[in-house]
Amino acid sequence: MSNLALGILDFGYLKTPELYAHQVINSLFNEIGEYERMSYKRLWLSEHYSPEFAWFNPRMLLPLLAGYSERIRVGIAGVLLNYHSSLQTAHDFRLLSALYPERIDLGIARAGVPDDISRYLYRHPHAGQAIQWEAHVNDLFAFLKEDDSTKTIVPNLLIPPHGTTLPETWFLGTSGSGIELALKHRSNFCLSLMHPGADIERNASVIKEFKKLFFERYGVFPLTSILICASDTTDKEQLERLNVNYNKLHQANPFGPMEFIVEYIIRLSSQLGSDEVVVFYPEHRRELRVDFYNRLSVAMNC
Repeated sequence: MSNLALGILDFGYLKTPELYAHQVINSLFNEIGEYERMSYKRLWLSEHYSPEFAWFNPRMLLPLLAGYSERIRVGIAGVLLNYHSSLQTAHDFRLLSALYPERIDLGIARAGVPDDISRYLYRHPHAGQAIQWEAHVNDLFAFLKEDDSTKTIVPNLLIPPHGTTLPETWFLGTSGSGIELALKHRSNFCLSLMHPGADIERNASVIKEFKKLFFERYGVFPLTSILICASDTTDKEQLERLNVNYNKLHQANPFGPMEFIVEYIIRLSSQLGSDEVVVFYPEHRRELRVDFYNRLSVAMNC
């Protein structure tokens, strides 16, 4: 039996006129109970601004998904923080975590948004400055944790609700460039091997180094995960597209028989030192998606 925890990343792919946004979302409400029964630890939704997805920002779906399930964690991987208010984000996730204690994940990412869309999104006070990202992250955690640093931002500000469980926080990235901030804010870290710029060889030691530094600073280990795209399709054209899209630099994402995927996940997580693996299966059809995740869970003996 594998000791690895498994998670799922969902982009909310739609395919009109075969599959519309409301159908994708309604299907997800049914799927989350099945994923929970399969013993998946968490379900993460992505934030993307493209017409090929059923949502741009899935924040409003989180309380509904948590309500349709009992144990599985739900969250966003990740919130594109440069385009959101740090105060609003902290408030929303504090409230969500108060409603569903030990169930909410707040993942943050530094990815960009096309210029024709970004101008209509939130503008941070430090927008356009080199310090924008770090300042925005620092503000978020100050509001989230309400420590002394909050008072230096907005004196006498108390963010409700109080005395509740905070969400689990994650930094997401394709390299180790974000681990200093993750260390600073005592957060967890997820290394993506499926996004552009991912380089498994260059970042082979990132997770182990992060865990070492985290333990030296706090005396406990953080949670770590790797994010991969996986598929056992036998369609040659689809396999070719998957390799072009996800394995440009290195063969970091497993496409092949289920036995190969399972062996690869176990070997890769051991090599990188990861505690969890979050899997993205690139299929819009619900029945195929649920079937794949079920077979993966059974094969991993979850």
